[in-house]
Order: sequence, then C-alpha cells, then structure tokens
Amino acid sequence: MYADHIIIIGSFHLALAYLKMIGKKMEGAGLSNVLIEAGLISTGFLSGVLNGYNYSRAVNCHKVIEESLERFLITQFLSSRNEATLFSSLPQKSKACLQNLVNLTSISHNAESAALDDPHISSYMMEYTAFKDGARKGKHGKTA
Repeated sequence: MYADHIIIIGSFHLALAYLKMIGKKMEGAGLSNVLIEAGLISTGFLSGVLNGYNYSRAVNCHKVIEESLERFLITQFLSSRNEATLFSSLPQKSKACLQNLVNLTSISHNAESAALDDPHISSYMMEYTAFKDGARKGKHGKTA
C-alpha cells in the first residue's frame, strides 16, 4: 500500500532527534544539574530540553555548554604552553594581522586570507587542533 512512498525526515526533526540523543547520552552525567545550577533552565523545562522537545531552549543550552567546554579546553591549552593569554607567543606581525581581522566591521577577504596564510597563526591553530584531538582521545585524562 505504501510502496510508492518515501519518508524523509526534515532538518528540524533531525535536529530534534540529535538533541534527544545528546540528552540521552548525557543522562546521569550531571548535565541536568549543570544546566539548572547555571541558571540556563528551570526544573520545569529540564525534560523538554533533554528530550529535544523544547528546541529553542535546548539549542541555547547546548551552545552555552559547548562554549564553556571550549573555553576550558583553551585554558588548558594555554596552561600547557605556559602562556597567559591567547596568541601571546605569536610575533607582532601575526598579532597585528589577527587584530586587523577582529577590528573589521564587515568581512574582508584580504584580511581573512592574510590571517589564514600567516605561517605562525597556522602553526598555532594546528597545535591547538592537535591538543583538542588529544583531549578527545583521552591523552590529557578522562575528563580533560
């Protein structure tokens, strides 16, 4: 009867399923406590966020958690390099290139290309990527 029908899940429902999968994987790991203690959600919205039903709140919570984990990882990366601030070990020319990119009010392909082509910036970013991959593989501990 339905042989001629093909069911294709839309991107919205795919995102909901992904959020539900993350909530299920993190069950019992303390994610719910972190979300509540951080003031991102209240207990009434917890199940909707973890099940992926409350899309906007779930996406917001996951963005904040991802940003905080990335900041922790950058802090550990800087600590491993004995640096106080990000990019402090770069030459002045490379720092100026990055500062030029940050100060732009609109996208400039020239400034972007200059930053991407700088060998010191590329090397720094590759080191961070290697550090991040090492953390994923457990090189820096189970809870790195």
